[in-house]
Amino acid sequence: MIERDETVRGYEVTKGQYVRVEDAELEGLEAEANSSIDMREFIPIEKVDPIYFESSYYYYCVINVDSLCSTDIDPVF
Repeated sequence: MIERDETVRGYEVTKGQYVRVEDAELEGLEAEANSSIDMREFIPIEKVDPIYFESSYYYYCVINVDSLCSTDIDPVF
């Protein structure tokens, strides 16, 4: 039986080849919790597939009025 302290985390990059991942590296990847959306770039309209023009998509939040002091804000697509 393998003990827990003898195990490591890793990611398979190719069949049979793994990269070891340390806890500190994973902690550095954690996203900051906030209620904003960051726009990284805009693309030319010619690069957007026309299928996305058939429906409108909106992003808004539903706020639980009973608990405005809490963080009960649910994103809705």
